[in-house]
Amino acid sequence: MSEKRSGACHCGAVTFNIAASARDDIYVCCNCSLCTRKNRGVLLVAAERFQLTSSVNALEPYRWNTRRETHFFCKTCGVHTHHTLADAPARIGIHASCIDGVDLDGIDWKHGDGASIPVTS
Repeated sequence: MSEKRSGACHCGAVTFNIAASARDDIYVCCNCSLCTRKNRGVLLVAAERFQLTSSVNALEPYRWNTRRETHFFCKTCGVHTHHTLADAPARIGIHASCIDGVDLDGIDWKHGDGASIPVTS
């Protein structure tokens, strides 16, 4: 069963839609150095179910570590909205706090150990 969700950054310059699937999607709380600074929680969805509905010009990309992942932030308000995944290129990580109507306290979080991933390739 697929559920249509929408989301945005704080100022609304970056917007997106998700065709979420309760069966396939995973909420992850990561402990890497970047995630701990941006509230940790992401929803991992199949990339084809994520649709950016605003202009890509509203986004600022950030790459670190091996530079194989790209984290996207709003150029206006600075909020992290989503990122690509180096170890799962068929998925997108969407910042859970940016998804409309998500009850962060009610999520059954899977814990990710990004802190144990080497910081060099």
